Amino acid sequence: MGFSQSFVEFLYSFRLLYSTGLAEKYDRVLIPGFRFLHQSDGNGPEHMTPEEAELAPNWLNLGYWKPETRTLAEASENLAVKLGDMAEFKPGLSVLDAGCGLGDLVLFWHDHYSDCEPLRLTGLNISPSQVARARQRIKRTRHEGAVSFVAGDAMSVKDLGERFDRITALECAFHFESRAGFFASAFEGLKPGGRIAIVDVGLRDGTAKDQEHFFIPKYLGYRKENLGSIEDCRSELEEAGFVNIQTQSIAAEVYQPFLAYARSKIGAEGEREYFQKVASTPREARLLAAAWRSYLRVTCLLFGTGEYFVAAGEKPS
Repeated sequence: MGFSQSFVEFLYSFRLLYSTGLAEKYDRVLIPGFRFLHQSDGNGPEHMTPEEAELAPNWLNLGYWKPETRTLAEASENLAVKLGDMAEFKPGLSVLDAGCGLGDLVLFWHDHYSDCEPLRLTGLNISPSQVARARQRIKRTRHEGAVSFVAGDAMSVKDLGERFDRITALECAFHFESRAGFFASAFEGLKPGGRIAIVDVGLRDGTAKDQEHFFIPKYLGYRKENLGSIEDCRSELEEAGFVNIQTQSIAAEVYQPFLAYARSKIGAEGEREYFQKVASTPREARLLAAAWRSYLRVTCLLFGTGEYFVAAGEKPS
């Protein structure tokens, strides 16, 4: 590839990731990119039954990597269990997962916590297109009727017309308009004695938010004011009214293992061909693949020394 072509691809990827909204960023670049990672791990829809293909992994997070973990789907399931255990599920609870992506988390929880049935699981996503795709995934599966998906803003949980026993958010609150505002709305959206549990990214204690490069928040789709430390998150939960707050850093089990995994996948065989499935021309496929590689590289640059944590709190009875 010549210098001029590489430079054009760099400019295109920068413009696409910097100038598009979060929903378009996910639909055009991140969802295909993460699907390619799953496919390259051997978890693609090829040679699957229709039901298996509907439930092929669509996890869109960095995962929790144990020593024996080998694939992104395994790491994501580990992270789902970590969050579910922090949420303290019990039989018969109603659960709202805010920022649910394509529904992998609630579908996994439905199966993994079968001893807690009947859990009532609802996924909430601000993107109508992602909600439609999540609903499509369950039409021909055992999950139809057991879980539901609604389009809506996580900042308006209190206005959904229902109070929940648990509210969760997995690696998405940093995208919200305000994480503190989400906590306040979730507090109102929980029943007395209810519990919130999140997995989120942040900065190490003592790292100033204003030291972040000016273009990176918009480039990756997060809001700089949401990237505080674990203690900042604890304070936001307390200000919203939560008690018995628990926090735990899991950065060591997330960042470095994921970064090693991601670096091994950058430019992997079949990447450009995979993007042709969502592109209208070969040139667009090449440019979208370049944007995905750029996203991975900037993620590695920014979050390699960052914070990653689980946090939970209770609404007083």
